[in-house]
Amino acid sequence: MEDRYTGYLWREHPSGASPETKAQRIRNSLDNELSFWPDERAVLDALKDVGFGYVSKIMVFGDPAEDHRVLLLCKP
Repeated sequence: MEDRYTGYLWREHPSGASPETKAQRIRNSLDNELSFWPDERAVLDALKDVGFGYVSKIMVFGDPAEDHRVLLLCKP
């Protein structure tokens, strides 16, 4: 089987972190030390595999530091 859904593992917390330390890291998982972050191609492939034929990528820009978020608009 081909590995279509590629990405990387992200360490949410150091091994053995206390519940208090985890709670202070508000953008991280509370329960998982590792999470999987798919790359963009993997997300697009997964959307196609479940039946979306149209995907539009929308870039939403925020603060002056040029941070941005990506919004995917999907249609069957």
